[in-house]
Amino acid sequence: MMGAVFVLLVIIAGVTGNSNKTNAADSNHATTAATATPAANTTVSRPTVLTPRQRVRQSVGESVEAGGYAGTLKIKQLSFYRTTADVVAETPQGGFNGPSCGDIDEVAGAIFQKIYDGTGWKGAAWIDYRGGLVSKATGKPVNAITGSFAISPGQAKHINWSNSDELSNINWSIYRHFCHPALR
Repeated sequence: MMGAVFVLLVIIAGVTGNSNKTNAADSNHATTAATATPAANTTVSRPTVLTPRQRVRQSVGESVEAGGYAGTLKIKQLSFYRTTADVVAETPQGGFNGPSCGDIDEVAGAIFQKIYDGTGWKGAAWIDYRGGLVSKATGKPVNAITGSFAISPGQAKHINWSNSDELSNINWSIYRHFCHPALR
């Protein structure tokens, strides 16, 4: 009789042991399924794609570093009209004798580079410089245009805007339409 009880206990232990293994496997499966479920419900955010106008606005920013006597120049306004990017910048301070046409040429190159390098802008660009002059009669600042530059899409297309060596060899005065006579 004792042997039959022992066999019965071994059978019961085996069934209970198998039952626990099955439950453990089921609980692991349930844990895995519960962990995988939130991942399936998450939203994948896509990167924001900027338009060329937005990239130009981001690239030009609030100031442009031109180096030399021109230094850092404040951008007063950036707007778009049809296919033209229109920039209004302050007139550079220049050297000891004040700003020159050469100073605004140098800054125009830096602004054009900001407009075209890596932005995808394919339109024209126009730059006006304002301010920086003082009336001899009144001693007050004059908010006059001191220089204007323009580049067409066809001209811009032939320039490698990411090549600093090429950009340093461009005579930016060929894009100048006006330099105020007060600039030396």
